[in-house]
Amino acid sequence: MSQMWSHPWIAAILAAAVRGAPLLLIAGVAALGWRRSSAASRHLIWLVAIAGMLALPLLSASLPAWRIALLPPEVDAIATEQPIVTLPEPVAPAMTALVSTEPSVAATPSAISFDAPPAPEAPARDWGRIAFLVWCVGAALVALPMLLGHVRVWSLSTTARPAVGGPWGALASTLPGSLGLAGRVRVMVSERATMPMAFGIVNPTVLLPAAAEHWPFARRRDVMLHELAHVARRDCLTQLVSQAACALYWFDPLVWLAARALRGERERACDDAVVRAGARPSEYATHLLQVARDLRVPRAASLATVCMARRSQLSERLLAILDERRSRRTVSRR
Repeated sequence: MSQMWSHPWIAAILAAAVRGAPLLLIAGVAALGWRRSSAASRHLIWLVAIAGMLALPLLSASLPAWRIALLPPEVDAIATEQPIVTLPEPVAPAMTALVSTEPSVAATPSAISFDAPPAPEAPARDWGRIAFLVWCVGAALVALPMLLGHVRVWSLSTTARPAVGGPWGALASTLPGSLGLAGRVRVMVSERATMPMAFGIVNPTVLLPAAAEHWPFARRRDVMLHELAHVARRDCLTQLVSQAACALYWFDPLVWLAARALRGERERACDDAVVRAGARPSEYATHLLQVARDLRVPRAASLATVCMARRSQLSERLLAILDERRSRRTVSRR
């Protein structure tokens, strides 16, 4: 079984997981120490830690190793335990003659033995290759639902229509410009969408359900502000980084916990952006609760998008929205 760690890729991944564990623990302590700071700051802490985990295998393979010898080099045991004895010159010929006059044991018929041929050894298992195959299966099981989610989102976007006119049209023409996103984001409406969501890194898109067109104006405004905040923060890119780390370190529970914390801080940071834009915290909390109650998060598409409301995170988000002492600042350049 010791040969399992001889595979270069398995050795590199395990070494990166061991070296990255203190990084994730430090990020957790820092996020806990900054619990009274803004969610955007804690999101940045977790993002740096997860990105560092992705960079560790590359750095381990490219940077030169630094080895320090703590123990002296090993000395040959034969040379240290058995000193060489040199015979005097007169004794050496006598010893040679004595040895040569003794009968050869190998020449006697009784000394001849017929040994059976050795049994063929069973081929050893390549544990390193087996470990690599197990890792590939685990990474595929994590990455495959994400790929299917992207296919599902692409299918939704092909049947969606631009939000021009109608209840969403006025908001789509004014809100992106107020956030500095004019001309950089598409706002689409789909009959098949079941939850407001944002997706896309190169061409960011906000997809809104057509069934929500009967909502009051204030709720539609808060929903669109939340999704536009995801686009402004480039949360689709940070989610892709988190998912890549989960696929790479699928066996490491610390990476999964860090990814979950990153998702929670991401949603709370977007909630803070909506409140900063002028929404009343109590009214916005009501809107969020009604969206989570009336609409469902598509399981396949949720892995490729950032959706507005997940019931598993709802209680913590509502408490954060209603907390008047909470810092809602963004992350500065410094």
